[in-house]
Amino acid sequence: MGFSINNGMPAPSSVHAPEALEVARKDYRWQRRILFGGGGVISAILAIVACLVMFSMARDYVAERYAEFVVRAVLLQIEFKVREHALQVEERHEEATWKVREPAPQSTLDAFRQQQGRVVMQANPSFSPILALGDLQAPPTAGFARYLALAQDFSYRVGAYSTTQGQLLGAYFYSPDGGFLTITPVPEQPMARRPDGTIDTRALMRAVLNESDMASMMGAEGHAGIAWLSPVENRLTGRNVVRAIQVCYSDGKPFLFVVSEIPVYALQQKLSAKLPGERAWIDDAGGRQIAAAGDEGNAHGDAAVSAANRSWPALKEGRPDLRYQGLRIVFRSALPASGWMLYQTITWQTVLVGIGKQFAVVLTALAVAMATVWFVMLFLNRRILRPGQDRVKRILDSENLNRAMVATAPTGLVLLELDQGAVLLENDVARAFAARVSGGTPPLRERLHALFRQTAHARPAQTERELTVETNDGERSDLLVNAVRAIYLGRDAILCNFVDITARKRLERNLAEASRAAESASRAKSAFLATMSHEIRTPLNAILGSLELLDRTPLSDAQRKRVQTALTSGTSLLGIVNDILDVSKIEAGQMTIEHVSFDLASLARDVAAMFEPVAKSRHLDFCCMVDPALAPRYIGDPTRIRQIMINLVGNAIKFTESGEVVLEVYLEDADDRNRIAIGVIDSGIGMSPEQQQNLFHAFTQADTSIARRFGGTGLGLALCKQLTDLMHGDIESISEPGVGSTFIVRLTLDVGHDEADTDAVASESASDAAGRIDDLKLLVVDDHPVNRELLHEQLAVLGYASDIAEGGMAAIRMMTDTRYDMLITDLNMPGMNGYALASVARDRHAAMPIIALTAHATEAERAMCRDAGVDEVLVKPVPLGTIDAAIRRLARRAGAARTAGDAGADPARGPLAESMRVQLLQTLDVSIGAIRDALARHDDERVGAELHAIKGAFAVIHEPEVVQVCQRLEQFAKQRNLLAVEEEIGTLRPLADQVLARRGAPAR
Repeated sequence: MGFSINNGMPAPSSVHAPEALEVARKDYRWQRRILFGGGGVISAILAIVACLVMFSMARDYVAERYAEFVVRAVLLQIEFKVREHALQVEERHEEATWKVREPAPQSTLDAFRQQQGRVVMQANPSFSPILALGDLQAPPTAGFARYLALAQDFSYRVGAYSTTQGQLLGAYFYSPDGGFLTITPVPEQPMARRPDGTIDTRALMRAVLNESDMASMMGAEGHAGIAWLSPVENRLTGRNVVRAIQVCYSDGKPFLFVVSEIPVYALQQKLSAKLPGERAWIDDAGGRQIAAAGDEGNAHGDAAVSAANRSWPALKEGRPDLRYQGLRIVFRSALPASGWMLYQTITWQTVLVGIGKQFAVVLTALAVAMATVWFVMLFLNRRILRPGQDRVKRILDSENLNRAMVATAPTGLVLLELDQGAVLLENDVARAFAARVSGGTPPLRERLHALFRQTAHARPAQTERELTVETNDGERSDLLVNAVRAIYLGRDAILCNFVDITARKRLERNLAEASRAAESASRAKSAFLATMSHEIRTPLNAILGSLELLDRTPLSDAQRKRVQTALTSGTSLLGIVNDILDVSKIEAGQMTIEHVSFDLASLARDVAAMFEPVAKSRHLDFCCMVDPALAPRYIGDPTRIRQIMINLVGNAIKFTESGEVVLEVYLEDADDRNRIAIGVIDSGIGMSPEQQQNLFHAFTQADTSIARRFGGTGLGLALCKQLTDLMHGDIESISEPGVGSTFIVRLTLDVGHDEADTDAVASESASDAAGRIDDLKLLVVDDHPVNRELLHEQLAVLGYASDIAEGGMAAIRMMTDTRYDMLITDLNMPGMNGYALASVARDRHAAMPIIALTAHATEAERAMCRDAGVDEVLVKPVPLGTIDAAIRRLARRAGAARTAGDAGADPARGPLAESMRVQLLQTLDVSIGAIRDALARHDDERVGAELHAIKGAFAVIHEPEVVQVCQRLEQFAKQRNLLAVEEEIGTLRPLADQVLARRGAPAR
């Protein structure tokens, strides 16, 4: 089996479509590549951005360190400038004052000589002292007096400078021949002296200056400017120092050398290189390292940088610059006055240490960003791409499966274009069936499209229809078609699925015929039950009624005994008939349970009072125990509960030869007043477990000996079981042979409202009520002459005056002429039945009590009686006591009051009472609806029955036109010509409406 495609539509994939699955897999792989490739690109971009940020941060850090270096270089240059400026000031001052300088006081000179060429001079207590030394054996050419005066003046300037700079200045001056020397600050260690105690100043100078410096300085005649000397160890102070020397001239010849010292450690402190991989140093003009600071592990690279500096371009205008040497970043700056160079180098290790935290923040942010990106990538892959691929695979599998199912489906599948009905897709079954459709009818696709076009536009839900088509062989085929809106390749469509249900429809028609036959059989059974009830109870009513009347006449003892025997036998026969009819009604589903308010305790006592004489006659102890906790009233069917009690108590007394019988009515649960139990206990013959198994089967007794010894039909307990089930209860038996039996019936009844005793409703005194009851005038209506005469005589015996009528119309005429206090009518009468008579009587005499007599009172018949206005229904045969109690009860309820409207107009003439007219209209609506429904089901019997009912109603009010139409239609129904009934039924309702409008009450 397969598909066919029409209208140039592309063919669907085959049932097995690995290529479609492979395409889906390729798409998935491309999606993954795009997804993760995009993630990789984003990650690369993030990494590049992070690198750029870190590079920018490193560049900014290098720039920041370079700025620090520039500041440091400027500070060193200032330091050197300050020293040079001080020396220059000293030079100009001394050269200007040397020739005119006054010699030192004699006292100073004497002190100097007394101390063997040594004197400490302190011009001001706030200034540090100065030590003046002279070689007494080789005095200077200018003498000691002028140099001592210069030393006194020198102490002022050096002290002032030290105070201004905030640091102790290391300086000294000496004469060109080395015979005089001043030092500040005063050395702490003792001076070297000759044996005669004099100071060898030249030896002392060798401790301060090395030999080369001394030689160069001693012979520096004509030299101008400041000379910066490489660091040496000052043996007087033990420190490495850098010296700046200024020569003072007089007449072109040097007379004084002024020296200023800078400790090397002071320069090292200013270099400030503390981070790992960082170095700073100063080289002299020859490239020798003067002072250095920083990471000693990288000191080996200082020489390489110094060497590289010789190949680098000179500094522009003496400004610092930045160079790269291998992995080092080199800052360099000139110290112009000295000709020295200041260097600082940093490595990437220095950079990492300096901005490592910022790098860590950037890298952390990069890691978080990349982790987020890849988390999103993985999430999208796991939650979207992979499930999407799985869904695609499932969809493809489902599509393949659907196509396989469609192709192999035993039903026809057709996909129609919504607007034009063109076939878009169909399977082999649909195509084969379409070929079988007769050419004389529209094609199958057109029939299907027309069937669902309107509903497809209106409702998108699935729609089910039946379609009958003719095939080429002349047969008719029934199709069950389901359709639903769909979209196929972007076009609105209808998907139709049809199956041939010809066999099922044939079976349904057979079942319908069987159902009608069953209904007919059920109606026949119901008619049989009603007929049997009527035909058996009617003569029994006559027999038992006559025997009751005969029993009230003077008789001999033998005659009375025979009459009572006949009454007892007749009553037993009536009980058997009632049981058989009740079982038949239950099996036919016609037994209904009433729900009325009743007194359960009183009901139990009444049953006990009925059986108490029988128990005494058999010398049995009989008692009735009623639980005082019972509710005053319950809602249920008192007739059926009474029937159960009677059957159980009757059986207990029948099967008990000695001992006791107990009737109990009590609450099964003290906390629940709805659950009651009825128990009957006897000390009779009892039963074995085997005998109890068939106890509740109809027409079955414990064993065959029971029937021989005690008689009976075996219906009592079966009827009790069935009635209990109908009331949703249960019955239980407990028995032991030779001990006795216990039967318990459990029911759940709703608690009713506590009502006042109906006997106390009347407010009149008992004597007044009795007087009115004696004056009652009754009308008896029955078509059966024997029953009519019997009821007349029974009423006479009870003391009631009565008239008799042989039918409904005769009763209406009599009620027109005579006022009656109560109507007693049979229900099943030819012509106008009891229901119609009661309805007319209730319309004319609203307060008149109505009693209905029937041999077969179903729940439906009781409901019809209530609707017709009947106050009480009595089932034949009716004992005298039952008749008397009913008459007295209804008479007291009505108060025997005659209303002023009792003498109304005859309904056969003139205006109808409004209530009667409304009731006729409502009845007509129901009947016309029932006729149309019966016509649809081809139920000719129901059609005829409804037409007969309409005819009878309009015959009562003497409307021959309507009666004639009903007779004609009823004749058609009897002939089973329902088509004629269907054509003419439309004329009945307008005619009836016209008649009832004409018979309406005149306006006042």
